[in-house]
This record gives sequence, C-alpha cells and structure tokens, in this order.
Amino acid sequence: MNMKPDTALLVGKPVLRRAQNIASSCLLFTLAVLALAGCGAGGGSDDTEPADGEEFVSISTPTSADVYETDRDSVVLKGSSFVPEGASCTGIVGIMPPGYHVTWSNSATGHSGSGTFYLNCLLQVHVIWTAGTVPLEMGSNTIVVTASDANGKVGRDTINVIRVPDTTPPTVVSVAPLDGSVDVPVNAFMEVSFSEEMNPTTINASTIRLKDDFGNAISVSVRYDNLSSKAFIEPFSRLAYTTRYQVTVTTGAQDEAGNPLTEPYLFSFTTGNSTDTTPPHVDSVSPPDGSACAPLIGAVSAGFSEDLDSSTVNESTFTLTSTLNESVPGTVAYVNRIASFTPLSNLPTE
Repeated sequence: MNMKPDTALLVGKPVLRRAQNIASSCLLFTLAVLALAGCGAGGGSDDTEPADGEEFVSISTPTSADVYETDRDSVVLKGSSFVPEGASCTGIVGIMPPGYHVTWSNSATGHSGSGTFYLNCLLQVHVIWTAGTVPLEMGSNTIVVTASDANGKVGRDTINVIRVPDTTPPTVVSVAPLDGSVDVPVNAFMEVSFSEEMNPTTINASTIRLKDDFGNAISVSVRYDNLSSKAFIEPFSRLAYTTRYQVTVTTGAQDEAGNPLTEPYLFSFTTGNSTDTTPPHVDSVSPPDGSACAPLIGAVSAGFSEDLDSSTVNESTFTLTSTLNESVPGTVAYVNRIASFTPLSNLPTE
C-alpha cells in the first residue's frame, strides 16, 4: 500500500505545510511500509557493486572518489551500507536488529572508532552511517570503514585522505547586525561568522572590538562557538539610542593553523529609539507554501523578520516531518536571517 502524506516544515511552533493535494507525479514522501525488498541480502541499489567486502559499503562524504585532499586535521566520513537481516521499515526511519556495527580505522595514526547509523526507508532502503571525526596526520591517511552484522556479514570501503599544510587565511563570511543596519535595538548583541574553525584563544575582546561614532571603546564580552565558527559579542550595558557603532575584527584573530585574517574586518550599525520586545516571525519560505512539485534535492529554508540568536536555530527547533509526524533526518544552518534544513538524502518520487 502506497501512502501519500504531505509534508510539514516545523520552525519552533509554526507549521508550514507544503505539497497539499500532491499530484501523483510529484510525491515528496513515500513511507516505505512496503515489504523491505532485499532486506536479508543487503541494501543499496541492485547495480551497485560492493566496495572492498562481500557486502555493500560506500563512502560518499567528503567524496565518493578514492582520494581526498584537505588541510584540516580531521575528516568526517559519511555513507551508506547493506541492510542486515531482521531490519524492518515501519516509517521513514526503520528499526535495526541488534549486532550491527559500523567502525573505522586510520592506519596512519593508529586511531579507530565506531560510527552512528540508522535505517533509511525513503524509497531506496539502506543504512545511512556517519563515522564521526577521524583524526589525520600530515600526508597520506588510509581509512577503512567496515560494516558488519550479527550473522557475520561484512562490507568495507577505503579512502585515502591526504592532509596538506593549511596556508589559507580565514575570512569573515557573515555578521549580525548586517553592515549598515539602522534602528538596531539597544539591547542587541553582535555575531561574526568565520569561514573555518578558529583558534578560540585568539577570539576575545582584544581581537573583536566595539566602539561608538566618537571613538569611545565599548566594553563587551566575546564568546566563541567552535561548532558554528561564530563569535558572539555582547555589550556589558545597553547601547545608547540613535548612535552609530562600529565592530572591528583585527588580524589577531587566527584559525587553528595560526593563519590570521589578511586585514581587519569592519562593519557598522546604528541603534534606534527602543529596546527589542517584538518576537521574530517567519516572513518567507522556500519552496513556497502549498507547492505541489517541490524539488527533490536541496534545502528547505525559512527567512525571518529579524536577526536571531543562532544558537537557538538547530535540529531541535527547525525540523521537517511528514503529516504522520515522522521526522526526516537532516542538518540545519543559519546565515543572515535565513535558516535552512538540508535532508541527509534526496526526497523520493513515485
């Protein structure tokens, strides 16, 4: 039996529905309540050959190629693998039997670890796994990902990750308030987003400074979040009304490899006559509400009426679900008043 629910994007409490009255050729979600074809013989498509083992395992992130080059000190591996006997699909995310494992090992560093996984039941049934953060040494790193089940079935895939020296300077990719903003509330805080992970010890009140239009320094606290590569700047007291302020990020801000900004980054804003007591609201969505033939790939996004505290925009407050209240796995990003939800796999068609 094919079920054709519409989908809902949940941003906090408001629910934005799309794909109502979906035409049969534009189905966005099909719950795989059908028989789990090939469940006992492994997942993946029929025309995909196993990589390095008897069973199907494939690395897709950061690349599906055999070799990947990076200047980072670690890499996150993601991919798919075979479906074990006993797995069952009762919704978008299925149920895995005990005894299934996904592990990784890096022969260059001697490190190894376990990954996380779930049973994906969206059209093509397979296990989606994430190996987590794999440490790298300079030069060649041969990393093997292994999936195994309780019945002794094993699959492997291998990637050679080459770590090169990091000589790329960081940049500022976004700020809040936006440069040139006016009527900014006097109790507002500021954000600076960097292009890469920064050395936290170099992100402080000495390297990120706030001053008014008369050149007076404003005392602030600076907090850095390594996961989002963002600095949060909060004045110790409310700003003055109708006053222009300037934020300077100095070349003392460095990435984890010690590369500084090539030049200071400046942005300014002007306060208004009030404090901020108005709650934000969603003023735009993509795809549009009610779309019947929305794209099967790419992000779903929502634009907000004002700058948000980015730490509150995450997988818990921004979700994608079916009308049966089944969550779609994905990642959330927030830049310049726009939050986006990117599913971990493509949405299916009929």
